[in-house]
Amino acid sequence: MLGDAPRPQFLQALPPASRRSRQEMIDIANTYWTGIENNTGAHPPLFADDCNRIENGAYTTNRPVTPGAQPNGANYSCKEAFALGYYHDDTRLRDRRYMVIDRERGLVYAAVGFDHDATIRSYTVKNGKTVKVTRTAPWTWMIHEIFQINAEGKISQVEAILLSVPYGMSPGWDTGVHVPDPAAIKDGYKEVH
Repeated sequence: MLGDAPRPQFLQALPPASRRSRQEMIDIANTYWTGIENNTGAHPPLFADDCNRIENGAYTTNRPVTPGAQPNGANYSCKEAFALGYYHDDTRLRDRRYMVIDRERGLVYAAVGFDHDATIRSYTVKNGKTVKVTRTAPWTWMIHEIFQINAEGKISQVEAILLSVPYGMSPGWDTGVHVPDPAAIKDGYKEVH
């Protein structure tokens, strides 16, 4: 929400025939976490063409390129940025919790721990650009995020609040529907259940 009112997509009721089950909505929202984790562009989330992402009040997609600057992930649409392979340094998205589902409006409220193990110092996206990772120590974002899933079953809007916490910190909650994280399973991280 920027300004005095929520984005219209968060308030509009979906036609009854376009409403999905709670599990379908969780599965669609989970494509976001799966798509961003160690992203190479191979598994982009189910994004709508009008998708916009806002984090801590700032647009992280569809921003104009600053004159004289090279485009970065924030200058592309949701689909383009993820398909190019931006966010590869998001190494583990664990403790995925789906707390509230509003089937009428297509809203999914979720929480997750975004771990960055600081082993990736740079990576190359599909357009050939090298992205340098500036942080040199491991860190974690605890994130609460709301997704709007449109009538076509695509993620239309994403809005997040991020808080930097010590690396690997447990979220301190066990409510909601938990979806296991493949990277946490692979590296033996014990998620909260």
